[in-house]
Amino acid sequence: TAVRTLGEHLGTTHAYYVEVAPDDEHVVCEADYANDAPSLAGRYPLSAYGPTLAAEYRAGRTLVIPDTEHDPLVTPE
Repeated sequence: TAVRTLGEHLGTTHAYYVEVAPDDEHVVCEADYANDAPSLAGRYPLSAYGPTLAAEYRAGRTLVIPDTEHDPLVTPE
């Protein structure tokens, strides 16, 4: 409910709540808001996010990325 409410309030296409898995090599997205897009809930390798974004996730920081195609935190990986 919180993720959906946040996504709707921000008027975004996607909002997620992810945690780094105990193995420190994956992130788990258990809640997402996808605004008529397919859900991305699931388990993903942390390495797929690139070293900078992976470090942010491991640090437990809240991230707001308005444009994933042009944000310096998001690498092509």
